[in-house]
Amino acid sequence: MTTARWFTASAVLLAVCLGALALFAQHSSPTRASAVRHAVQPTQARSLATTYYVNSAHGSDSSSGTTEATAWKTLANVDSHVFAPGDHIEFARGGTWTGQLHPLGSGLPGDPIVIGAYGSGARPRFVYSRSSIPNGEIGAAIFLLNQGYWTIHHVAAYAPAAASNFGTLAQPGQARYGIFVADNGGGTISGITISDNSVSGVGGCFNCSDVDSHLNGGIIVEAVRRNDSFHDVDISHNRVTDVARSGIVVWDQSYYTTSIVQVVASQLSTGVIIEHNSLSMIAGDGIIVFGTAGAVVDGNTVRDAAQRTIIGSTEAASVGIMTTRAIGSVIEHNRVSGTLTQFTDGEGYDVDLGSTDTVVEYNYSQDNEGGFLLFVGGFSSGLVVRDNTSVNDAYSGLKGVFSFDTSATSVSIYDNTVKIPRGSPARLIFCQNCAPAAYNVWSFFDNVIDGSGHGVSVLPPGTTMTTTPGGPIAYSAGDPGKA
Repeated sequence: MTTARWFTASAVLLAVCLGALALFAQHSSPTRASAVRHAVQPTQARSLATTYYVNSAHGSDSSSGTTEATAWKTLANVDSHVFAPGDHIEFARGGTWTGQLHPLGSGLPGDPIVIGAYGSGARPRFVYSRSSIPNGEIGAAIFLLNQGYWTIHHVAAYAPAAASNFGTLAQPGQARYGIFVADNGGGTISGITISDNSVSGVGGCFNCSDVDSHLNGGIIVEAVRRNDSFHDVDISHNRVTDVARSGIVVWDQSYYTTSIVQVVASQLSTGVIIEHNSLSMIAGDGIIVFGTAGAVVDGNTVRDAAQRTIIGSTEAASVGIMTTRAIGSVIEHNRVSGTLTQFTDGEGYDVDLGSTDTVVEYNYSQDNEGGFLLFVGGFSSGLVVRDNTSVNDAYSGLKGVFSFDTSATSVSIYDNTVKIPRGSPARLIFCQNCAPAAYNVWSFFDNVIDGSGHGVSVLPPGTTMTTTPGGPIAYSAGDPGKA
């Protein structure tokens, strides 16, 4: 999907490239997120940095802003100031600012610029509430453009809109964002941390006039142009609820060079961690990683994704957690429940087009209408699915607990536990558009199937089913190594 966007906001760019991604790939490791973090020494003395204070109740824009007693009041001073590495921008708890927080400047390794909170009470609230977005403006409560080494934490972001902004087939809406970090011509942007924030009430569009609809919603990090990418993005411990369309997205459009069906490793964003976030009531997809190498999606909870759609849309369906156009993604220790089908998809987990060497392990999936896992073949290969638990997934009977769309290449599914309630129409396996050769390149073994649903599996052509003592079910095409 082609994404094009022009930003007119001015920003100071400092694009600093770090070294190679360090990815710890041992299957026995309980978590991998810590393995892709980098220990970086400060490059500038912290004493040169300044802490600025902003208080919506008691501040004054004519003050210096450098002490609590001389705090600024509005976003005007903040958005016009070029901050230096190591600076902190602290907002008074209990305060509310309407408009857009778009500070300028970039940090350095070990000296990020920090947006945070001081005092006691509720998180500082940033509300983008324009009913109509002026041409050239981005509809985000908090916005960074081509800026590296920033930490955003302890704040709350809202971007409400009229119900009609969701869009229809005939009338698209305009994109809305809680927190939006964009790389549009900035090269490699490094050191983005978004942690311990609350993002809610984002009235984004499902059919949008200005973006691919996946790219608006709660927390969005997007690299737009051919030579743009991110390095070291940590999105953790955030609460995202009641947003449209997407919950949390890291998206690098530059994943290819000449062919959109060939993912090029050197083009991908690296060091991406999405962990321990809580998401609920998401109109579309919960979490998406697109155009990444070695991304880790770990310990997140996604409840009630894919709650809305536009009938007849070309992108009508959504899932809980998805990786696509990616190499080496690890999806582990997550819990996804309550995802709806919306005509198709509706799985808890989706390893989609262009995914290579993906591991899905130690996850829990329950009551996802479309099933536990969707694997889209095409130019995807190398999927390991192990030690996961699925309870009452695929309950509509439309697809399977495990679904394949087009021929699946080099797939190993083992040591998983599937619980299908008595009388459920759930299919265990559903293979859609699978070529006759598919059975030579996939395996399903040592899985425990607990239940007595009556759904009929659709298997790859040439595949047979056997039941072994004790309940585990194996599928084989006559190759003992596959049974």
